[in-house]
Amino acid sequence: MCPRTRRASPRLGVAGRVAAVIVVAGLVFAACANTEAAEPQSLDALVSTLDGDPVELADFVGGPLVVNFFAENCPPCVAEMPTFEAISKEVAPDITFLGVSEDATAEAARRIVAATGITYPILWDRDGTALISFQALGMPTTLFVDSEGLILELHTGALSADDLRARLAEHF
Repeated sequence: MCPRTRRASPRLGVAGRVAAVIVVAGLVFAACANTEAAEPQSLDALVSTLDGDPVELADFVGGPLVVNFFAENCPPCVAEMPTFEAISKEVAPDITFLGVSEDATAEAARRIVAATGITYPILWDRDGTALISFQALGMPTTLFVDSEGLILELHTGALSADDLRARLAEHF
C-alpha cells in the first residue's frame, strides 16, 4: 500500500480569485470578439408549410420582412406572439411578418397559431436546421430582413411592443 500523500494546493485569497475571474472573462471576451465587420447573411433556408410542402424562406423576400421563430413549449414565444400579430397588422403591407414553428409536429404549430390568433403566414422548421443555420442561440429568435434578402439583425429573446417598433423604425 502506498502512503497517502497530500497535494499542495495553492490558496488564492479573495483578491486572487477575483483577478482570476477577470483574466478568464477577458480571455473569453477576446476570443469571442469579432474585430472584422460581419458580412450580412442571406435568408437561405429550406422549411416547409404546415402541410409538409417544402418552401425556401427566401421566396418571401420582396420587401422588408420580419421572421419570427417560435415553439409551443416556449413561454416567451407564446407571450410575444399576440404583440407580433397586432404590429404586423399596423405595418402591413409595408412590412411582411412570417412565423416559423420549431415544434416537433405541425399539429403543435397549428395549436399555438390558433391560441394566439396569428394570421400572418406560418411555416415549419421540422428538424430545426433553418434556426441552426442562422446560428440562433435560443427562442424566440426574430430576423429582420431587408428587401434584398439580407439579414439586418438576428435577435434572440422576447421583444416587447416598444422594442419591436423600435427595431422596425431602425431597420425599415
